Amino acid sequence: MITLWGKARAVAPATLALPANVQACFDTPRLSGASRYTHWGYYIYDAWLWTGSQGIDTATLAQPFALALRFAREFSGPHLARRILEEIGLIGRGTPAQRAEWLRWLSAALPDIEAGDVMIGIHRPGAGVCLVLNGEPQASSHDAALAQALFSIWLDARTRAPALRSALLERSRPN
Repeated sequence: MITLWGKARAVAPATLALPANVQACFDTPRLSGASRYTHWGYYIYDAWLWTGSQGIDTATLAQPFALALRFAREFSGPHLARRILEEIGLIGRGTPAQRAEWLRWLSAALPDIEAGDVMIGIHRPGAGVCLVLNGEPQASSHDAALAQALFSIWLDARTRAPALRSALLERSRPN
C-alpha cells in the first residue's frame, strides 16, 4: 500500500538530472530541495523539487516548478490515483464534483509504476499540469485547480509530510 505521507529522511538522495524537455519549462532551472520519503520504515520514493529563478510561493503556486519522484517500489496506477485523491481530500482541496473528475483523470493518466521509475509533475501556473514518466510525456491537464490540488500534497502547509515539505523547499527563495 502506498502512502504519500510519512517521514522524510534528513539526508537528501543523489541528484537527479532533469530531462531536457522538462528543463525547457524554466528560465533557469535550479534544485530547490530533495529528500527520501519513508513510511513506517519502508523506503517509498526519493523526491526532488526544481524551480525557476523566481523560486516558489507556496501560498499561491504562481510560479512554474517540477516535482520528481523516483519510486523504490511498484504501484498500480489506479491505486496511486485513489491515494492521491485521498491526500487531496485530507488537505481540503476541491469540491466533491471536482475530486470525482480529478479521480477520473488521474486513473487514466497514471500508469503502473515499477521500482526505479521517475515520474515528474510539471506545474504550469494557470495552465495545469504535465506528467512525464522516465523522460517521456505521459499526460497533461489544463485544469489549474487540479494542478494546485495535486502539488498541495507535497507543498501545502497542511501536508501530512511536513519534513518532506521542508526539505523540498530548502532553497526555494528567488535568486
